[in-house]
Amino acid sequence: MAEEETIRQGRLWDKIAAWVFVWAGPILFCLAVAAVLSAIYEPTQFIWLDAAALDASGNKKWSGEATRSLSLVLGGLGALYGLILAARRQITFSEQVEQGQKQAETAEKNLFNDRLGRGIAFR
Repeated sequence: MAEEETIRQGRLWDKIAAWVFVWAGPILFCLAVAAVLSAIYEPTQFIWLDAAALDASGNKKWSGEATRSLSLVLGGLGALYGLILAARRQITFSEQVEQGQKQAETAEKNLFNDRLGRGIAFR
């Protein structure tokens, strides 16, 4: 019973991972847009602004630290998307290698059978 539950959970996680793998681009794009919008929209700027970044009137002002934080978040999202693209390429490449190996084995068998057939036909 416990083994069946782990198998089911494993399949569920595989399905979730496959879904995220397919939809990673749009998801990360939405997160990047949300980060930029939260930096632009004044009521949500508290996420990016430091408490020490106050101007003379006591209001928070946009500073270099906030810009660095925003750029680091966007760079991190870009790096994550780059890793996902690299994983996709690796999967595609490994499938192509397997297909090439199967074709090479088939070609070798066909060549052997062709030579064997020619050798038998001449005797």
